Amino acid sequence: MKYIISLAAALLLLGCSSEQKASEETTEASPAANIVETIQTKTAEVGKHVEEATQAAKEKTQKLVDEAAEGAKKVQESVTDVSQNITEEIAQTSQNIQDNVADTTEKIADELKQTTQEIQEAVATQSAVSEGDGTNLFKRKCASCHGATGEKAALGKSQIIKGWEAGKIITALNGYKEGNYGGAMKGLMASQAASLSQDDIEALAAFLSKQ
Repeated sequence: MKYIISLAAALLLLGCSSEQKASEETTEASPAANIVETIQTKTAEVGKHVEEATQAAKEKTQKLVDEAAEGAKKVQESVTDVSQNITEEIAQTSQNIQDNVADTTEKIADELKQTTQEIQEAVATQSAVSEGDGTNLFKRKCASCHGATGEKAALGKSQIIKGWEAGKIITALNGYKEGNYGGAMKGLMASQAASLSQDDIEALAAFLSKQ
């Protein structure tokens, strides 16, 4: 009986020891499990944050791309508008220049036409006066020796002056007047030419050159 009691006590002690050991193992295993769970939780949180950051970065990048595209579009539209305005201004300026040139050209042409007409009228008037004066002057001073139209050789010695060019007549009369022109008639003609003005000489030249 005593043996049985001793055996029962031993078994009881052995059972308590096993339970204590199992409890100690459970207690030792719990911190490791907690650490693993914490790591898994933190990893999940980090992954979530990374995913959110990645998505935000993608959205920000897309927004920047869209803004850049919109800015480029506005710049292109602005450049197009400026180019169109410049083209229109150049075309308008060119047209204005052409109109001004045309108006100026027409005005100058009208002025030239008017001036030419005035000159022609003045020349015609002067020619008429010169011829009239030359006719009367030639009759008074020259016809007695040279004939009514210069068809005679004065005193049978001079050249026939009818039909001479106006320039030749002017040169001859000025030469007689200055004493550096003429032959046999030089002395006589010098006294005749001395009283002639330049207008008289040109009038005589105009008359004789038309005979």
